[in-house]
Amino acid sequence: MMSDAEKRYTSDIAAALASAIRGKCEGKRVAVPFSGGIDSSLVAFLLKPFASEVRLYVVGTGNHSPDIEAAHKAAEFIGLPIEDVIVSENEIETAAKEVESIIKSASGFPSILQISFELPLYFAARAAAAGGYNFLATGQGADELFGGYSRYSAMSIEEFAKSSNYDSMKLKESGINIDKAVAAKFGAELFCPFLEDGVFSLARNIPPELKIKDGVRKHILRAAAASLGLPEEISQRKKKAAQYGSGIMKVLERLQK
Repeated sequence: MMSDAEKRYTSDIAAALASAIRGKCEGKRVAVPFSGGIDSSLVAFLLKPFASEVRLYVVGTGNHSPDIEAAHKAAEFIGLPIEDVIVSENEIETAAKEVESIIKSASGFPSILQISFELPLYFAARAAAAGGYNFLATGQGADELFGGYSRYSAMSIEEFAKSSNYDSMKLKESGINIDKAVAAKFGAELFCPFLEDGVFSLARNIPPELKIKDGVRKHILRAAAASLGLPEEISQRKKKAAQYGSGIMKVLERLQK
């Protein structure tokens, strides 16, 4: 049973996300880099009543990549069209070099982890541009704000709160510039509702013990998703980061050998 505080924060974060999305996306054609996880699913679900058109793009190295299978199930429930972006090893190798250059230009450090993180966005943005979409909405920021990273689970509440605050501020102030630069390569504007001021401020003030509760990461965000009607299969899905769920990291590691 949820406490009064949980109910309040659940309601507030759902309302804040809906308001942010309506404010920026109403009447627009929007593409969503989509993995079928809670973050992108919640964004897509809230976009549907406001955007004039929404199309989902899921990236993978093959039709049986974990993200592609999960994304199709989520897209079917939400009722939005989805396009598979299947990428080859040669495409990944070429794109990795381009992404490395983008990261450097944005004053980032192009480690293999950073490159792998940006590649699903790169391929989704490229496919969206080919489909005539120049506005992308992503779930970026949810992991930092709501305790989505596995390393947070090994921390004390105090350590988690400090790390989460640092990570989210770093992302909002500088890290997101790399994502924006990747999207801009294809002429697209990047919108991250979790990093909008109202949502961001509210999320940072949610008690850390409600973000990771009983071992469940992003507890309060999952509760918000469930309250809006997303099924447990989506709201409680535990997924790997996009670079792993897409299979891209495995290819990059193989190319490095």
